[in-house]
Amino acid sequence: TNSADVAWTASTDNVGVVEYQVYVNNTLIGGTTTATSINLSGLSGNTSYTIKISSKDAAGNISSFSSPTLSFTTQADIPNAPTNLSLISKTHNSVAIQWTAPVVSGGSSPIASYEIYVNGTLVGTTLTATSITASGLNSATTYNFTVKAKNSLANLSPASNTLTVTTDSAPDTTAPSAPSNLVASNITTNSADVAWTASTDNVGVV
Repeated sequence: TNSADVAWTASTDNVGVVEYQVYVNNTLIGGTTTATSINLSGLSGNTSYTIKISSKDAAGNISSFSSPTLSFTTQADIPNAPTNLSLISKTHNSVAIQWTAPVVSGGSSPIASYEIYVNGTLVGTTLTATSITASGLNSATTYNFTVKAKNSLANLSPASNTLTVTTDSAPDTTAPSAPSNLVASNITTNSADVAWTASTDNVGVV
C-alpha cells in the first residue's frame, strides 16, 4: 500500500556509471550509487506512479531516461477480513459471538473498529473488542452473522465467514389452567374413582 521495490538492468559506459537518478512522477527523488534497485517508501495506497531512471558517469554526462517508462498502482489500503467467527453462547433472545482480528500487513492502516451484520443488515459496532452480544432477537429463529473490519481510513474489509445460529425456544413461563369439574364416583368403604376436566396450557400438560 505504501512501498515498492524497483529494479533495472545496468547502463553501460566507456568509463563507468557512478550514479542512477530515480524520478517518480517526473520528480527527481534521489539516486543510487551503482546499485540497480531501490525501495520506494512513503507512497499512497491505491495510487498510480510512473518511474523512470537515468544514469550519470564520472564526467557528469547523463543518459536519456530508461525505456519504456515503468508504471504501477499501489495496493488499496483495505483491511483483511476478520476470521474464525464463532458462537460463544445463545439464549432464546440473544447470541454472543467472537472472531479473530485480521492480520494487518506492513504499511497498512490499523484496524479502528468492527461492524456486525445480521442477515446482511448492520446492527452494531465495536472498537477494539472482538466479541459482541446481539440481544432483542426472536426465539426459535435462524440468524446469519458476519463481521467486517474498518481501518483508520474508514475502509471496510470483506466480510468474515458467515455464522448461522438458531436461537433457543422461549422458556415456558405460563402455568396451565386449573383442573375443573372434579367429581367422585363408585364410592365404597375403601375406594373411590375421582375424575376431572383436563387443564389447558400454551405448550402442554405433562
